[in-house]
Amino acid sequence: MSGESTTFNSCNTSDFPFIADGDLSDKQFYAVKPSTSVVKGVAIAGANERIIGILQNAPASGELATVATVRGRSSKCIAGTGGIAKGDELMVEAGGALVKASGSAQKIVGVCIGAAAAGEQGECVLFDAYVA
Repeated sequence: MSGESTTFNSCNTSDFPFIADGDLSDKQFYAVKPSTSVVKGVAIAGANERIIGILQNAPASGELATVATVRGRSSKCIAGTGGIAKGDELMVEAGGALVKASGSAQKIVGVCIGAAAAGEQGECVLFDAYVA
């Protein structure tokens, strides 16, 4: 593969279209889960929930929601309480932001590769959630 390079963004990645279940216009780069009320919809993930990915745009209710799905995807993410540091294993806090995993029985959804203070954009590599 001369001249070609592989980045996190080209490994097992896809941005999938969904429908926003509620107004997500201020939730770009937050973690999302499948909606329980909208067919092929997504909603903001809650604390320690399994996610399907990170919202890539800022849709209003009923609009197209583009989601970077899990499995090796490098994505922007919003850091939650306490911020995140490179190498932190990440879990979801209430409201869909990502935080450093702590305690037992936490659903780890990724690893931080770009540090960020609380409320700021960081970068993470997503993968299928596992319990630590």
